[in-house]
Amino acid sequence: MRLPKLSRKMGQLGDGSATKMSNESLMRQYLLATLPAEKRTRIEDEYFADADRFEELVCAENDLIDSYVRGTLSDVEKRQFEQHYGKRPERHARIDFAKVLSEAVHSGRDSIAANKASPWRSFLSYLTIRQPQLQWALASATVLLIGVLLLGLQNYRLSRALQESQANANKWRGKQDALREQASGLGAQRQQAPESEQGSQVARLEPPADLTFRLGPRVRGTVGQGDLVIPQNRLWVRLEMVLERDEYETYEAVILAPEQKAEVLRGKALRSHSTAGSAVVSWRFRSNSIQSGDYVVQLMGETATGGLEYLGSYGFRVVRK
Repeated sequence: MRLPKLSRKMGQLGDGSATKMSNESLMRQYLLATLPAEKRTRIEDEYFADADRFEELVCAENDLIDSYVRGTLSDVEKRQFEQHYGKRPERHARIDFAKVLSEAVHSGRDSIAANKASPWRSFLSYLTIRQPQLQWALASATVLLIGVLLLGLQNYRLSRALQESQANANKWRGKQDALREQASGLGAQRQQAPESEQGSQVARLEPPADLTFRLGPRVRGTVGQGDLVIPQNRLWVRLEMVLERDEYETYEAVILAPEQKAEVLRGKALRSHSTAGSAVVSWRFRSNSIQSGDYVVQLMGETATGGLEYLGSYGFRVVRK
């Protein structure tokens, strides 16, 4: 027998206290992850290299599972088993299989119960029968049962995931349908609204047009042109100064307040264009740039040398509403 050899090798792994442990106790500590990392590494190197030792470790593992199933582990070992060994998903099928096997053995085999043999050892005793055909049949049945259990567990998890995905998809489809109905309802209300109401809505959306004020040609003089009335909703004012002769590429204009004798606003690089049969210089500025009062606009033409030539003045009054 090789067991004495195995015992001698296992006894050489630890220090003085480890040599007093039995093989079964040492392997159980290994399976429950209570050994130091150095001793675990040395044990793994030993049993992976020796087939007999590996077989003994497998038997110890089966006994540990059986002890857990039958409830014979101590409270400390039970807690270690659940926290370390039984925590890995691939071992759940072996534990479940051990539970089923234990129930079958204890309910239908009085002789096995009398011998107080563990279900795993009873099961292994069938596998050790010196009949190859029976051994292969039992081994195949065991593998098939474990495969069925694992496949059933995987199918259950996939089914749950599929149900959750379908529920989420139905939820999003419901939200999309509600948004479509809301959008179609708003479209119908807009179509049923009176044309006058629709027109007022469009008018509120469109910005008001510029307030255009034309100043007639008066060269080298100041002439009143009337009142420039600026409503509150007009953001831009466009002054159009009519020219007698369009002789310059660009123009410059300045608005002055005679009472304060100060410059209020200046426009540069203004260009002329033709409108209603006349050449005008158009100047666009924000309506809040000037307040109510009397003003004078001086118009000048920019010469080729960069200088300015005075062309005339235009007087007007601003009235804000």
